[in-house]
Amino acid sequence: MAIMAGLGILLAGVVVIATRPRVREPADVPVFEPVRIAAELIRLRIDGSDSGARRRALKTAAGKLPDSPFARALAEFADGNLEAAAREPAATPFADGLRGWILVELGRRPEAAEALRAALDKSPIDWEFRPLFEAALAKAT
Repeated sequence: MAIMAGLGILLAGVVVIATRPRVREPADVPVFEPVRIAAELIRLRIDGSDSGARRRALKTAAGKLPDSPFARALAEFADGNLEAAAREPAATPFADGLRGWILVELGRRPEAAEALRAALDKSPIDWEFRPLFEAALAKAT
């Protein structure tokens, strides 16, 4: 009888553990993929090449990021909605550089140069995106 009671308690414990709600952690979305695509897209635009395929890839990659001003700026940039992308605040050197390039495309060169200089000032000297944003700054000035 004691064995049956023990098994009943054990079974009840298993049921409670198995049926309790689980809190799922948000999946880590790698931010580097949309950043890499955005960098390629900026390079294509600087060079005057076709960027349609990269814009579509950026839109897909940015759509996987958690909602943030940077993710919205990337998505708007991919959609070609440059005014909306430029309104998003920049919190990182890459976001400053992206905003700077968007302002170049909008023809707002003084603002673009300011944002691009901010990106370069905030970043280390060996930053992998430094040559890209230096080229963008050259277009802005």
